[in-house]
Formats: sequence, C-alpha cells, structure tokens
Amino acid sequence: MKNYIAAEYIKGKRSFSHFFFIFFPLPVVLICIPFSQFMYFDINFFVPLIYNWWPTLFLPMGLAVLGYQSIQRENESHTQNYYYLLKQNMFWQTKVITLSGYSLMANSLVSFLTILLECIMYDSSNVIILNVISASLVLWITTLFIIPLSILLAQLTTPIFSILVNLLGIIAGIFTAGENYWFVIPWGWSLRLITPIIKTKPNGTLLQESDPLNTPSIVYAGLGLAIFCFCILYINVPLILSRTRRSD
Repeated sequence: MKNYIAAEYIKGKRSFSHFFFIFFPLPVVLICIPFSQFMYFDINFFVPLIYNWWPTLFLPMGLAVLGYQSIQRENESHTQNYYYLLKQNMFWQTKVITLSGYSLMANSLVSFLTILLECIMYDSSNVIILNVISASLVLWITTLFIIPLSILLAQLTTPIFSILVNLLGIIAGIFTAGENYWFVIPWGWSLRLITPIIKTKPNGTLLQESDPLNTPSIVYAGLGLAIFCFCILYINVPLILSRTRRSD
C-alpha cells in the first residue's frame, strides 16, 4: 500500500489536494480575527467563530472538493482505463487514506493556529488549549465519512453530483444539529458534538451552562457512530467500485 499512497501523493501535486491543508485553514482562521473584533466587538469570540465557520462549510466542502478532484483527475488523465492492472480494492482504499491524512493535517493546522493566536490575543485566563485540540480531533473523525461517500458518488455518477449532495447535506445538517434528532443527518454531527466542547451553539452563539445542548455525554456516543459509519464506507466503497470496474 505504501507505493499506492506515494503514487496518490504524486498525482495530487500542484492541485487543490496539496494546498487544502495549508491555504484552506489559514484564511479561515485569520478572517475570524477582524470579524470577532468588528462584528461582535469582542476578541474572545475568535475561537467560537473559528469552530462555527470551519465545520459549518469550509471543512465539509473542502473534503467534498478533495473527493471530486481525486476522481476528476483520473477522468482527465484517462487512467481509469488501467484500473484493471491494479489491486483495485487497495487503489480505492488508498484514496480514502490519503485524503483522510490531508483532513487530519488541515484540522491540526486549524488547532495550532487557533491556540497560537489565542495566546497572542487573549488574556491568559481565557486561553483554552485542550478544548481546541479535542474539538479539532472530533471534527476530523466526524467528517471522515464525507471522503469515501464523495469518491463513491463522483465515480458512479459525476464528480459535480457529489458536490451537490454534500452541499445539500451541509444545509440539512445545520438545521438539525441543534435538534434532538441531530444524529439523522451525518453532516450535522460535527457541529453538534463540538457544541459542549467549545461551548458554542451550531448557530454561532455562546452556549450557557444550563443549555440542553451542553451535554458532553453525547460526544462519545456520537464519535462511536461516526467511526462506525466511516468503517462501513471504508470497507464497502472500495468493494463496490472494484466490482463496478470489473463489470465494465
């Protein structure tokens, strides 16, 4: 598999894949500085803004675009004509693993930049480190399902269709994240699970201690659900796509 991962990395050079985990998180974090100061008139809204905007749109759409581009790149180079020469199950698993690595790096960078800027801008009593790291890890895990799902949709239909499905999922997830049935829409899991960690509601307002959404116990159950969903997709998507190719 090491050779497959190396090949996937090389194919992604000078593409959105190699810029996603650096140039995508950076502007998101930096733009929250003036917005927290001039929109809320309180620099302490910096962290809540980041962990509302990043999982609401930028992270899920970025992952959807990664999946889109991974398939589009193969289509443009006509490498799909040579899939049968490869271990196809490993070929598709490699795509999921590589893009999952990019997502981990992007979330890690968001976490690092947030903590760094916190230490610069905040009073020492307001700096939160473990919560930020925990929230970034939760965001990474709860959005992993988007990667194999986007690859599946892009390969079986058209790459642009996977973008549209994810966009609709994101919109639905925003509306359900604060409800009792938040678990129905996977795109809302990330927003709901970081709510008791960052103390920010899915709508971007601060969470009060007495708020019904302040339930840390759901984090573990939600993570278990997200990991289970990803494992199902990680196992089955390569099998589905491998059989599809063999039947061509």
